Amino acid sequence: MALQIKYRKAPAETAPPDWVMPSGACQVTLTDYTPDSRVRHVWFAPACIRSIHQWVLDSRQDFLVPETGGFLLGQYQAADTQYDLAIHTFMPGQAPAYSSPNRLEFGQGDLLALDQLLQASPALRLIGWFHTHPGHTPYLSETDLILHDRFFREPYQVALVLDCLTHQFDSCLLARTHAGRMNNVTPAMPLIGWNELFAPCLTSPSDHLPLRSAS
Repeated sequence: MALQIKYRKAPAETAPPDWVMPSGACQVTLTDYTPDSRVRHVWFAPACIRSIHQWVLDSRQDFLVPETGGFLLGQYQAADTQYDLAIHTFMPGQAPAYSSPNRLEFGQGDLLALDQLLQASPALRLIGWFHTHPGHTPYLSETDLILHDRFFREPYQVALVLDCLTHQFDSCLLARTHAGRMNNVTPAMPLIGWNELFAPCLTSPSDHLPLRSAS
């Protein structure tokens, strides 16, 4: 995948706001997948999970399923030498500059919208980014790693990758090691079965999204 962000500069980091745990959150413990991880626990708000899920389902309507993605916003708190994250909001990239089955480039409009959302939401921080790998497994490509090192430099910022053409929407959620290197998928690393792990967040009394298998 080739994903490019054209951005004037990374925003200056400020003190984190008071921690707020999302109601009914679904939890991922990153150290179950990559033991050497600066991020320990990640809690996803149900509305965030459903928003990502629907965005992915919508992308599968095209004959050639393109890569799609967006930004993860929420909060973090330090836990000794690690971080815990609460991801409250998914902001999709709705106007990509380029999108194909193996490449995604966010548009300038998406980045301006991200800036505006962060300025209007002082309780939120940019926690990471999300994109799909339709049919070519979840991992961070060389280009992805360069992008993450350039634009997601904070030790708590994560990358979420999902293969939307697998039955369980195989996924990986990756953070930096204690030495600062970005983790990546290895043959020994179990993948996250999105549909199974997040089933409680994908179903609610008032908002149900179907769990689709790949065509």
